[in-house]
Amino acid sequence: ENVNLFSTQEVGNTIHKHFEGNPASNGVVVVDDDKPVGLIMRTHFYQIIGTQFGYSVYMNRPIEFLMKKEILCLDINLELGEFGLKAMGRNDNDIYDFVLIFQEDKYHGIVSISRFLATMSEIKQREIELLNTQQKILEEAHEKEKSLRQEIEERNNAIKKLLDNADQGFLSFHDDLKIFKEHSSVCEVLFNQQIAGNNFGELMKAFLDIKQHTI
Repeated sequence: ENVNLFSTQEVGNTIHKHFEGNPASNGVVVVDDDKPVGLIMRTHFYQIIGTQFGYSVYMNRPIEFLMKKEILCLDINLELGEFGLKAMGRNDNDIYDFVLIFQEDKYHGIVSISRFLATMSEIKQREIELLNTQQKILEEAHEKEKSLRQEIEERNNAIKKLLDNADQGFLSFHDDLKIFKEHSSVCEVLFNQQIAGNNFGELMKAFLDIKQHTI
């Protein structure tokens, strides 16, 4: 955000008039030769002015005596997570002060911590909504897969039942000669064993002579 800039030589009364005329303003940046050197936050300003002699001492004196000189300045390209750690790692009395943002070593604006936290909450809420949507899609996909598996299983059982009732040895196999589990029960009687997954060529060895094995 852009906030008002005031020279170090401005007096306290100028800041007082600014805050009175701009109720939404939570603070200003103090500059010296266009370079940020301090901050005056609304709360901090009125805490000082509200002391016993604060008004009479500071209202006509340069604001450099009022400003906070320890300011946090960060680069505009800083990752959000690291920004949050640095901003929230400040002293409790300074934690809601503006963070000054620089781009290529030039002052660019400020970040309001209250707005930063609100924005992060919105981002987190959107992430939660997205995760919930993805979870719903995954659950629906799982249910669909489950339904398809069940349908395939039912069809396979129906095919097997037809094969069994045909009273003949029906089977099929892959290119690697491994027999599908969908085969008629008569095949197991013929081969005298469970044949699903077995190699058809190996099963046929018992029924062929050695020359036919190696063709």
